Amino acid sequence: MAVQVETLDILTERAHFDPEVARAVGDAITVEVNAARDTLVTKTDLHREIAAVRQEISALRSEMRTEIANLKTDIIKFVFTALATQMALLVGIMLAIIQYLRV
Repeated sequence: MAVQVETLDILTERAHFDPEVARAVGDAITVEVNAARDTLVTKTDLHREIAAVRQEISALRSEMRTEIANLKTDIIKFVFTALATQMALLVGIMLAIIQYLRV
């Protein structure tokens, strides 16, 4: 860890720290700054996260469109089955009425 000469000058000349203490304080500051830098979110990180969220949203939209298309197909099948069943019942009732009236 390299402590900047300017930092050491500030600590020894302005704050009147012993040179060993100044170097220790400078090293501690360097360690903390480096640790904080690792945890900071950069603009590039944000762009990556936004791109990942957009991809997830796009995938969800695609999946939802597929599900909606499947539901439409199921509803159409149900409606046609219900219509065919209703038609068969009506034909059966009409035939029963005609049969009843002939007797």
